[in-house]
This record gives sequence, structure tokens and C-alpha cells, in this order.
Amino acid sequence: MKKAFGTAVTNCYIVKGKNSSIIIDPGVDAFNWAYENAINLAGVFLTHGHWDHAYCAKFFSDKGYSVYIHRDDSFMVENASSMMPNAFKPEILTSDASEFKVGEFGVKFHHFPGHTPGCCMLEVSCEDEKFMFSGDFLFKGSVGRWDFPYSDADKMRKSLQKALKIKENFTLYPGHGFYTTFEDERATIEYFLRVI
Repeated sequence: MKKAFGTAVTNCYIVKGKNSSIIIDPGVDAFNWAYENAINLAGVFLTHGHWDHAYCAKFFSDKGYSVYIHRDDSFMVENASSMMPNAFKPEILTSDASEFKVGEFGVKFHHFPGHTPGCCMLEVSCEDEKFMFSGDFLFKGSVGRWDFPYSDADKMRKSLQKALKIKENFTLYPGHGFYTTFEDERATIEYFLRVI
């Protein structure tokens, strides 16, 4: 399930299995929808620490659910600011290639810094299905911005070069906009490597 929230129109996802579910990127105003539609919630996962993706993660943490985020972005959610007033301490800090088994799901963090220091794509598997949630790293026809505070154009360039080495095709579910496929976005990646 997907629903977009807030002024940034950020996608929040609920991935459901037969007996459990996980939530990805509960941004502004996403809590009630995500909490009410998740079944046997096994964990909350953040692709990165920007407020429009992480705003409501504190509410899940307060209810005892584990929140997972790459360690390089933990400072974004741990320190209160005008953009992230709902500061909290995430339960699980991850690294590149960190893998977790939660409920029926396998979740693997793929680190692609540049948009933020800890920006990741999340590979989620359940039974014989696999999904890739690209957050703000890759979109349909575009890539994440590299001009924000804590963004880094050089790291974004290296991340895009790293992404081009991926041989497998898969459906991408981005943090904003519509789903696409990795194969379709190879041309996008190559274009932005010439731009950045």
C-alpha cells in the first residue's frame, strides 16, 4: 500500500505479508493511516533522515516499535530542529549491506550517499517476491537533490556510478512520484552523471 503525505507529497509505504507488515518512510501526517492499516507491525524503516520521510517515526518508536535507519543519518532524527521537531533516538542503526529478518520480511540496506550521508535503497523480500524502495536516491526520470545541507555532489556521483554496476532489474518504489524499473532508470543515471 502507498499513500503520499505532506507538502512534499512524500510516499509512505506499508508492505504486507500474510501475517505481518512493515512501514517505510512515515512522513508528515502519515501516522494514523500507517498505524491503522498495518497488521502485526514488525518494524519501521527509513530510507534516510529527512523530515518529510521520518516525521512520524517517533510516534511508532514511542509505541515500542523498532525504527531502522542508516547510522550516518541518525543525527537528523536525534536532534530537534524546525524541520524535525519530533526528535527521537532510533532503536536500530544500520550500515551498508545490513540485513534484518523481521516478521515475514527480509530487509537489506543498500547505502547510496549523496542526497544525505546515510541515504539508502531498501531491498525487501517476502516469500518469493522482492521489492526495492529507493527513497530519494532514484525517482522515475530523476535522482535525489545534492544541494541540500549535508548533501554531497561528489558522493552522489559515486553512488550513481555504483548503482550502474547493478546487473539485476527490479521495480523501484521511490520516495516521491510513481514507481518505475531500474532498467528504465539506467538512462536517467547516465544523464545525471554528466550533469552533477
